[in-house]
Amino acid sequence: MVLNQTTQSRIISFMYGDCETHCESFSLSEHADFFVAIYDFTETGAVRWFKPNGVSHFVNLECGHIYFIVIKSGNDVLNIPNGVSSFYDIQDSGFLGVANCSIG
Repeated sequence: MVLNQTTQSRIISFMYGDCETHCESFSLSEHADFFVAIYDFTETGAVRWFKPNGVSHFVNLECGHIYFIVIKSGNDVLNIPNGVSSFYDIQDSGFLGVANCSIG
């Protein structure tokens, strides 16, 4: 999944891991300047987050998790291997739904 910064910050939802390729944790620390925040929700509905230069509950994307990310405005591009996005900009890009899938 390739993410592009634009003149405005934006929010994207995505699943990390696609059930078809081997998936390893993705470190966020070296890409901290790209994000405002990244949110992850636990099975109980609790919210965890990664916030550059702030208190964070995680520093890696983990296979099988669904994240909501807030991308900073700018001109950079970031490739997140094994990321599968689902968002609505001008057209619907699809839904995050995987049946009979074991990730990890």
